[in-house]
Amino acid sequence: MRRLDAASGLIFSALLAACSGGTAPAPESAARATAVAAASAGFGEGRGPGRGDGQVTVMTRNLYLGTDLMRITAAASPADVPPIAGTMWAIVQMTDFPARARLLADEIEDLSPDLVALEEASLFRTGPGAACRGLPTPATTVALDFLAVLQAELASRGLAYTVASSIDNFDGQLCAYDPATGFLDVRLTDRDVILARDGLVTADPRSGHYAASSALPAAGGFIPVVRGWNTLDVKVHRSWLRFAMTHLELEGAAAVQEAQGRELAALATTGPERVILAGDFNAGPELSGVTTTYGDLLAAGFRDPWPRLHRRDPGHTCCFDELLLTGTLTDRRDLTLYRGGLVPLATVRFGTSDRTSAGLHPSDHAGVATVFQVRGPEL
Repeated sequence: MRRLDAASGLIFSALLAACSGGTAPAPESAARATAVAAASAGFGEGRGPGRGDGQVTVMTRNLYLGTDLMRITAAASPADVPPIAGTMWAIVQMTDFPARARLLADEIEDLSPDLVALEEASLFRTGPGAACRGLPTPATTVALDFLAVLQAELASRGLAYTVASSIDNFDGQLCAYDPATGFLDVRLTDRDVILARDGLVTADPRSGHYAASSALPAAGGFIPVVRGWNTLDVKVHRSWLRFAMTHLELEGAAAVQEAQGRELAALATTGPERVILAGDFNAGPELSGVTTTYGDLLAAGFRDPWPRLHRRDPGHTCCFDELLLTGTLTDRRDLTLYRGGLVPLATVRFGTSDRTSAGLHPSDHAGVATVFQVRGPEL
């Protein structure tokens, strides 16, 4: 743990007050220090299943694919697609995931989660412009693999995390025009992933796609947007819990998102009594007038640890701007919900103040990590 010695007693005291619900919102400049202090108080080394204390630490992190996919909806005809797709690909490179991955790996090193939910773990592949000639040939040359880059950063720190469950969601290819190189194929595969700390006892990894889906209008047609889920059963001390993660549809397609939320609740609760849901839900307290998903999950028996432990801090997690240079977090949609015999001990938001050397935020979202104590009969 590289940063724990830097945490001040003042911040540590503030965290303890947060656990009793009495803290005021921390300034953005102190967000990283607060997360580090949390590592001293219950995150980080010496915690987690398999260490005899009956605790589990989970994290959710939207990695941000690097550009705004909604740009493609401005294409009124096929001729509009290449310049828009070329701009999007240029922005992906400008938002520099390899540099951001170093900050993301720092977060995982500092907070030492047992389970990590990664949304938008994107895979970009390029090709010689088959799509520009109307051919269905898929691009196969890996240009940027977010998961591989992040795993390499973790390995360089001696951190052992393996992919415990993964789902490929949206997989689309566009003809892009680059003024420097001409036409090329750019293929994006959107993935959601559960990383598990080595040494965990796990079972029954599952994944799948939701029955409900939406589509982006573009060039006179529609691009299907497929979304999915992952679940994993984890043994904590002598009890089992289910960890489920997802990235639900945008709140603008509320009916689709709400159907996905109902499907998630059903599949997450057909197993162990203890369940943790983590991910980017595109729903939360501030969006309750737009989508019912957050309320539906609470009605299904899930509880939200954030308002219990941070009564005066809304904990907004979304969103910085497309270029990751500016923007304000205005709502909380990255959540760690739970039900059954679990007690949340501490929960922190992080990723609001660290920047790359070029001034980029690690993602357009903040991340959330929560420590749970397992209680109830041991199995």
